[in-house]
Amino acid sequence: MNAPIVEAVSQILRDKNIDRDVFQEIIESVFLSMIKKKYGSADNFDVIFNLEKGDIEIFCEKAVVDDDDVTDPVTQIPLSRATRIDEDLDIGDTYAELVPVNDFGRRLVTSARQNLTQKIKEIEKENIYKEFSTRIGEVVSGEIHQINRREIRINLDRHDAILPKAEQIYNEKYMRGKSIRAMIKEVNRTTKEPEIVLSAPTAISFDVFLSWKSPKSSIISSRSRALRANPEIVPKSPCSVTTSGLIRSEPAWG
Repeated sequence: MNAPIVEAVSQILRDKNIDRDVFQEIIESVFLSMIKKKYGSADNFDVIFNLEKGDIEIFCEKAVVDDDDVTDPVTQIPLSRATRIDEDLDIGDTYAELVPVNDFGRRLVTSARQNLTQKIKEIEKENIYKEFSTRIGEVVSGEIHQINRREIRINLDRHDAILPKAEQIYNEKYMRGKSIRAMIKEVNRTTKEPEIVLSAPTAISFDVFLSWKSPKSSIISSRSRALRANPEIVPKSPCSVTTSGLIRSEPAWG
C-alpha cells in the first residue's frame, strides 16, 4: 500500500470523530473513483479497507482464459500466468489479483488523497453543525483570540465562534486571551466551517443569567424572587452584567 495514503488514513482514524462505517464507505468511494479514472470502469474491482491497521488493498477479479483468447487484460488473465500463481486454477475460474497502488501513478494517488481529505472535511463540517445546533441557548465559556470592529472571535471547544458587535455588552472592555461567557445564539452553514454565533449576557433572558454563579448571586436571587412574587415590580434603570457574570451597577427597584 502507498505509504503517504496509509499515513493519511491512520492520522484521520486517530484524530477525527467519524463513524467507522461512514469512513469505510468514503474510502471505498474515493478509491473506486481512482480506479474508474485509470480503467474506465470499476465493476470487477474490490477495495478492502482494514480499519484496525489503516491499510487498503485493491483487488481486480479476472477470468482465467486460454492464452490465445485474452482480449482484455483488465478483466482476463491467461491460463499460463494463472497457473504459475496457483496451479489449481483452470479456464473459467476467477482469480482476484492484488493491484499495487503505485500502478495508478503519482498523479492519481495524489488526487485520491486530496479527494479523501475533502470528503472528511465535509463530514466534519456537518458534525460540527449538528453538535452546536443542539446546543443553541446553552451558556458556554471560551477564550478571546481576535478582536476587530465587527466582531470578537472566540476559541470554543476547539472551534471558532463569533460574538458580533450587536451582541456585545455596551462599553464592556474585551481583551485578547481573556475568558468570556456567552450564550450560543445560532449556528449557520457556510462554505467553510459552520458559523457559531454567540450573544453576551445583556442579550440573554433574565432567568438565564440569574442562574450564573457570581459573588452577588444572593442579591440577584433575592431580587429574582421579589420579581416573580410581584410582576409589577420593574427596574427603573437597566441592569448591566459583565462577561464574568457580575453586576456592573445596582439597578433601582420600584
